[in-house]
Amino acid sequence: MHILDVKHLIKHRSDKLLNLNVLILMLSLIAYIPTSFASAITAEEQVLKVVDEMNSAWLEQDLSRCISYFTLDTHFENSYGWSIANRESLKHFLQGFLFAKYPKIEQKYVHTGSTVEFLTADIALVEEAKRIDSQDSQSPPRWVRTNFLLKQIDGQWLIWKTHSWTPKSHDVPPTDFVVPNKYPQIFN
Repeated sequence: MHILDVKHLIKHRSDKLLNLNVLILMLSLIAYIPTSFASAITAEEQVLKVVDEMNSAWLEQDLSRCISYFTLDTHFENSYGWSIANRESLKHFLQGFLFAKYPKIEQKYVHTGSTVEFLTADIALVEEAKRIDSQDSQSPPRWVRTNFLLKQIDGQWLIWKTHSWTPKSHDVPPTDFVVPNKYPQIFN
């Protein structure tokens, strides 16, 4: 074989190797794009699952499970305006007051809507509206709105802060400044 033939063969194989590397790079990029999109959907589902599972544990009065969904430095505020400063205090509140005072919660939460917004990659805001039907069938249902601020710690979403309130249908807002309610069925 002549030296020029060897140089041509090496160049030809180098071009094929370069084309193969470019093809692998392109396939890698194409495969990455749908994966990153899917993980954003998964993060939203994970955040909503934490809130749903905490609500279920709350209604079932499963103290250990309920508390496990909160950060150590959680700040919990209920619809009566009571603020509780950390997970250990929340545990004592649930165990020593709420679950003790109401040993069999027969209320039903009827979830009427929620939204998720990612403020950063590891901070999510969940806005939730629900109707609470009382065990006393004579009492009208109570509407509660809750904002959950969740933080991702070591790959796990946990409830960091909550704020709940009960909207009042007789409040007349300054309509020039108020955006339409996301959950119009609250006052129906």
